Amino acid sequence: MEVKFCKKIDVEMENNIKNIIEDSFNEDKKDSSESTVNYIYKELKNIYPENIWDVLSIHLKNDIGEGYSYHGKGSIFFCYYKKRGIIICSYENNEKIFEDDIKSLSNEKSNLKEKLSNSQIKIKKYESIIEEQKSKLEKIIIENELLQKNIKEKEEEINNIKNEMQQKQENNAFNKTFYTRDQMIALNFISTDSTLHYAIPCLNKDLFVDVEKKLYDKYPEYKEKNNNFLSQGKIVLRFKTVGENRLESGIPIVMQA
Repeated sequence: MEVKFCKKIDVEMENNIKNIIEDSFNEDKKDSSESTVNYIYKELKNIYPENIWDVLSIHLKNDIGEGYSYHGKGSIFFCYYKKRGIIICSYENNEKIFEDDIKSLSNEKSNLKEKLSNSQIKIKKYESIIEEQKSKLEKIIIENELLQKNIKEKEEEINNIKNEMQQKQENNAFNKTFYTRDQMIALNFISTDSTLHYAIPCLNKDLFVDVEKKLYDKYPEYKEKNNNFLSQGKIVLRFKTVGENRLESGIPIVMQA
């Protein structure tokens, strides 16, 4: 129970009011057909018959924030309990409720409704933003799934090509013989930052991707990068042979990391 303010009420009366309010929500304490307001009013009259009591219960849907005021001669108790705002007024010796007091309570109720309406507007705005973000996320997930599928297909295609080339090399008896100097060339690799400078011997019929593997065996730190190779201003194609790429000994092959 959240007590917002308590005016001209001693501690004993305040505790009695709290207990009565809590009991009013307990079905074991009252008749099933009896309303919360009637129960509170009846119990207060039993304990304090000399006083005149008014009880008001307001149903609240959301948190309505702070800001409450009251002015008047009588006693008043105002609290939140179980999504209700409960206001209890008491006047000794049959004091009348002043017009200003009624106006003040009416203004409080109007303010509560206004804050509640503003909260509902904010909730609808946030719900719209959440739905928009969910839609964007679903689109990203679909695009990612398509990209992963495309990557997997390309990887399978590369593996098939490499397996076919490997099979051809294994079946070619010429690969097991010695080669002449004319058949051998040395590919000279350099990096754009000049930190790498390395020559690799190979044959014109070797796939460039196999020569590239030898480079990574020597410099493994470049293996995980997306490298491109240029020779005489042209991109070197990995799955073509050294001869098909028109690579020559001594002509620099620039590695772009």
